[in-house]
Amino acid sequence: MAATLQEVLPVVAQSVQDFEMIVICDRPMTDGALAGYPNLHMLHPNISLGYGPILMSGFQAAQKEYSFILPENCHSAVYALDQMLPLIVTYDAVFGYAVDQSYPWHYRLPIWMFNRLQEFSVQMHVHNLNCAPQLYRTASVKTLSLEAHSSLAYTELLYKLIRQGCLYTEIALPTPTGTFTKHTATNISFDWSVFFELLLYTQKWHDKDFYKQQRNLFDLASEQGKHKR
Repeated sequence: MAATLQEVLPVVAQSVQDFEMIVICDRPMTDGALAGYPNLHMLHPNISLGYGPILMSGFQAAQKEYSFILPENCHSAVYALDQMLPLIVTYDAVFGYAVDQSYPWHYRLPIWMFNRLQEFSVQMHVHNLNCAPQLYRTASVKTLSLEAHSSLAYTELLYKLIRQGCLYTEIALPTPTGTFTKHTATNISFDWSVFFELLLYTQKWHDKDFYKQQRNLFDLASEQGKHKR
């Protein structure tokens, strides 16, 4: 973790002058080499809460206008920040995805399967959110509540942003060369629990949307009834 931060922080500093970096970590960090970065903040949330609430703890701690997320195994994508920043002026969220096909088949296959299931269940077409750089307007995500315990939290986050009327876009990114890329290619894995959670939460999200629609119709009918009187 310390080596990763020492490489990522200078790259971010070249793209953005005023920034803070929030690291959500499940173990203490005592590396003295990080003492020279006053804009680095460490969070140690209760891991048992699940991925969604932990992710939201990072957003709630964020003080800047935009929030840039680098999921696990995606640190090399920090170089995409320069390409994504111009787009956040128009959109509420920007997602990058790698066009490189050198990832092993046992990783690409479940991603393809999950994307098809995601399109069918929530009508949301997007590339692999679980391992993609993501840039958000902080104000758009601070008020959300996430429940998913796995990395499905990224899907839940985008689903709820769309329901709020927010706009998003994707950008294709070449896989950069470097130590992060080599490490990622050999150690990358897929979180299979997202399949179960997608089926579980999809019904829950649809039920909430249906209830909200019915409530809005009831309120509209009540308002029209008052005017008729």
